[in-house]
Amino acid sequence: MATFNDVQIAEILDDAAAYLDRYGWLQGDYAKSHNKCPVCAIGAINVAAFGTPYPSSSDGSFDETQEISELVIDQMGISGSDLAAWNDEPGRTKEQVTGALRSTAEALRKQVA
Repeated sequence: MATFNDVQIAEILDDAAAYLDRYGWLQGDYAKSHNKCPVCAIGAINVAAFGTPYPSSSDGSFDETQEISELVIDQMGISGSDLAAWNDEPGRTKEQVTGALRSTAEALRKQVA
C-alpha cells in the first residue's frame, strides 16, 4: 500500500464505520449524493480516505480504496467476493458492515503493536 500505512488504514476504517453510523448505509451504489449522505462500505472508506464517496482512477483513490477493501474481505475470511458485492448481499446489515470495518481496524493495530 503506497499511500497509507497500517495505522492510517485502521483510522480510515474506524472513520468509515463512524461515517456509516452518522449518515447511514446503503446498498447498490456508492452514495446517494456527494456530501453527508448514506453510502456503501466502499463509499465510506473512500469518504474517510479521500473526502468523497466516489473513488476515481484518475487520482489513484480507486486503487487505494480497493486495496483497503481487500484487507477487510481478507480479515473476514471471505473468498470469491469483493467488499462491494458483500455489502450488497440481500440480508446484509449496517451493523455487519461497520463491525467488519472496525474488526479489521483492530486487527491492523494489533499487527503494528
